Amino acid sequence: MTVAVLYTSRYGFTESVAQTVAVRVESAGHTATAIEAHRWTPVPEADVVVIGAPIYGGAISGGLVGCLELNLGTLLDQKLFFFLSCLNEGDKAERQLADSVPPQLMPHSSGSFYVGGRVQFDVLRWMDRQVMRKVAGIDADVDTSDPTQIDALVQAILAS
Repeated sequence: MTVAVLYTSRYGFTESVAQTVAVRVESAGHTATAIEAHRWTPVPEADVVVIGAPIYGGAISGGLVGCLELNLGTLLDQKLFFFLSCLNEGDKAERQLADSVPPQLMPHSSGSFYVGGRVQFDVLRWMDRQVMRKVAGIDADVDTSDPTQIDALVQAILAS
């Protein structure tokens, strides 16, 4: 089985999850590649595509949305999983993901996993610190990462 893990990451948490997923899939004897996605990134040939997206300001990045739109036909022909890194949980996280991606993709997805998030406040750019303060009410480091969701994602991929 070949697995492509497409992701965007502003401060590294989503990238670290994408790399972890790829390494765990490879350690199970499969081929996996983590690829940073930009607006014009083509989706590679793969049996499974995993889309990793952080939420900033209530939505995933425009570059990743552009990549998904550009590759919509290809993605609809492949087994697809999502993981979302954000500080929200439950219905709010699900809504943010569903509102951010092309509407055809969510019903096609084999699963969505909410892996939590991490904010290192002193590393944030000035504007991102302001958004965190005003929108999320955060002015210190936060870590809501959920390793059990990462494990569940890897198991779902391996079972597919």
